[in-house]
Amino acid sequence: MWRLKVAEGGGRWLTTSNNHTGRQHWEFDENAVVSGDETARLAKMRHEFSKNRHQIKQSADQLMRMQLRKENPSPPLPTAARLEEEEEITAEATATTLSRDIGYLSTVQARDGHWPAESAAPLFFLPPLVMALYITGDLDAILSSEHKKEMLRYTHNHQVIHLPIYPSQFSNFFKFSFCHFDFFGRIEWGLHVEGHNTMFGSVLNYVVLRLLGEGPKEEAVARGRKWILQHGGAVRMPSWGKFWLTVLGVHEWAGCNPYPPELWLLPTWFPFNAGMMACYARLAYMPMSSLYGERLNLVQTSWALLSLINAGQGEIDLQPIHRGIRLLINSQMEDGDFPQQDIVGVIFKNCSLNYSSYRNIFPIWAIGKYRQHILQAQLF
Repeated sequence: MWRLKVAEGGGRWLTTSNNHTGRQHWEFDENAVVSGDETARLAKMRHEFSKNRHQIKQSADQLMRMQLRKENPSPPLPTAARLEEEEEITAEATATTLSRDIGYLSTVQARDGHWPAESAAPLFFLPPLVMALYITGDLDAILSSEHKKEMLRYTHNHQVIHLPIYPSQFSNFFKFSFCHFDFFGRIEWGLHVEGHNTMFGSVLNYVVLRLLGEGPKEEAVARGRKWILQHGGAVRMPSWGKFWLTVLGVHEWAGCNPYPPELWLLPTWFPFNAGMMACYARLAYMPMSSLYGERLNLVQTSWALLSLINAGQGEIDLQPIHRGIRLLINSQMEDGDFPQQDIVGVIFKNCSLNYSSYRNIFPIWAIGKYRQHILQAQLF
């Protein structure tokens, strides 16, 4: 059973100056004692939301409020006021309505005093988290099977099916008959749960489904892919989407808009200063430009691998070396060459130096060292 944890935290990576007041996070408690009524209510809420997700697209915090109201039982509320069309609005009616609302609101307050709420409407919050965990190799270590199940449920629920316009008297018939046929409507993801279809939202959430284990023939995956391909493919994404695909390794830096980290060195009096952007853009482009400045380079990867092997990394943890060698092997072209990449590094760029043989020499050197010091050591 999922439980909302309030004002709790710990560990070396999570610090606080107010004893975690105002912090909320979900945890799955597999040992939780759950009544039959609570299980039935939860199943009903999930079913109703999934059934009506194309009309009511927000979850309305139902699971969270169910838990909080159980922890904060409400005293009996006054009878609700109901007014007819021409009936006069009285002070008593407004007071009753306010009293009932205040009574309800007090039951969904967390024990530390704050009112929890979700921030889940944008459909580009979850994909970067999943991709980052996948890239770092921590997807299975951080996300339990229950986390993945709920992420898949969320992504499936917000795959919008846009039906065509049809006469209202036939609406129920058309909804029943045609909602499973792509050529009668569009099936994809938007920028947010209330939004229309976008290539940005569709590609990112398609990637999430694949990284979380959905196969290419799964219904939602196949429909999403069909829509993406019919509308020009992932290359039609805006810059943020292309950036994430590139970091993931399925797109090229050459196809991205440049995000030079030098922009952050411009003085504040300069007409364009990256530090003056709105926080949403500033906090996104800062790490993007950092990664752009340190983007993948096979020669530098080879140098790093040579250093790790010679320094004895193989005796501590072989995974970084394995990942680097796998990258070199997968980057080799059909003719045996390695791709010529952008010039990186302060000296090379400023002095316009480009040693084209480096792309052949150093991968050979790193892979040879790997064979000599890692593979042979494992054999003997």
